[in-house]
Amino acid sequence: MDYLSVWKSNGIEYQEHVLGATLSTFRAGGEVDLVVYPNDQTQLQIVIDSLKGVKYHLFGLGSNTLVSDSGLKVVVCTKRMQGIEKEGDDLVCFAGEAMPKVAKYALESGLTGAEWMTGIPGSIGGAIKMNAGAYGHGMADIVVKVLTLWDGLARWVEAKDLKFGYRTSSLKGIVVKAVLRLSPKDPAAIASTMEQIALTRARTQPHEPSLGSVFKAYQGRPAAPYIQAAGMKGVKIGQAKVSGLHCNFIVNQGGATARDYLRLADSVQQKVYEQAGIRLEREFVLATDE
Repeated sequence: MDYLSVWKSNGIEYQEHVLGATLSTFRAGGEVDLVVYPNDQTQLQIVIDSLKGVKYHLFGLGSNTLVSDSGLKVVVCTKRMQGIEKEGDDLVCFAGEAMPKVAKYALESGLTGAEWMTGIPGSIGGAIKMNAGAYGHGMADIVVKVLTLWDGLARWVEAKDLKFGYRTSSLKGIVVKAVLRLSPKDPAAIASTMEQIALTRARTQPHEPSLGSVFKAYQGRPAAPYIQAAGMKGVKIGQAKVSGLHCNFIVNQGGATARDYLRLADSVQQKVYEQAGIRLEREFVLATDE
């Protein structure tokens, strides 16, 4: 594996034989042969160039990704690509920054527009790719432009060219960093909003390991009412369970496998189809080499 020598000579950190459960917030999955952790744009460029012709999976904080029980060969993890800078009313955020940290930085800077990120366990890179959102707000509202690494080249892509939609974008390549446009506001008002969001999350969302929402909203209506109407609230397969607190979450009760999660998600999807005649669409991503 020539790429290992390239990484070593450039001081790029990597780990071998990593438990997939440590890379996903569902805390399940097989062993990953190799995980590499670039910490800036230069290292990311070297890593991607070295992996030409090699299948790899891109991870951030793994809050939306289920790792296959059969494991993976190579993962490029961008969670160490961190940094936030304030430029006027804009924040320049690297891909690996955790969303709650961005919200906190915005608060400290007296800028509003990122409060909804409070408590979301994802990274900025993944959030842009899927146009993450909550409480009526999303990345599409604040992204100005994104620096991507695509086909060996780094280039800025304007928000209008990302074709943001509901939990989707046309972004190709890997996010390096992004410019987010916020607005000045009294920090006390921002803090109050963030506190209310945190309290709402604590009251309405489970605390066990999960991947957040399992299914996307259907034609603007949340998936949870369909799941509840289909009688799936609290249903278990193995150690995976449809949360009794929020039934669009599947939680790991301890020792759940990726197969448990997938079987339960498929069962929910089928029951909703039988009961309501609609086919819910997955929001999570399955990482597999099969």
